[in-house]
Amino acid sequence: MRQHIIVTIVLLLFTGIMTGCGSSNHVGEKTYRSNLGTATSIDIQRIVPAIINRSNYTIYRQDVTLDGIYYETEWRERGLFDDEVALGITNARSRILVNARPRTAQASSLHRVNFEVENHVIFEGEEDWNKETITDEADSYFSEIARTLSMEFSSGIRSN
Repeated sequence: MRQHIIVTIVLLLFTGIMTGCGSSNHVGEKTYRSNLGTATSIDIQRIVPAIINRSNYTIYRQDVTLDGIYYETEWRERGLFDDEVALGITNARSRILVNARPRTAQASSLHRVNFEVENHVIFEGEEDWNKETITDEADSYFSEIARTLSMEFSSGIRSN
């Protein structure tokens, strides 16, 4: 447990230094979040499953209601990034959540789309999953998925 606290402190100090060097604003947070912009209901239902599957995640739950659209993937163990290995992390898993709400209170075809990734890790010598801060390399990986979704949504809106 003491090692876990020391590693967390070192990570926070490191990310503080890296943030000053132009690093992404998600580093050091425990959950990756991104506003993906707006998209139509049809585009969300077409694009999200395709990009999630292409990213090697499996959809666990999908809800489409008048109040919005929600996707949740299964937890997926993933390969470790070099900066995670340097921190003594031995396993990592993540899952994606996509939540889209109509832009107005009235039924609207355009939705505001939010993207979230929960990230859990196991440290060397430990057995339990920890909701741990996101490293720079994990942030880049999650950002790429978010960027892809956002670009696909932008393309869909322009073509309609």
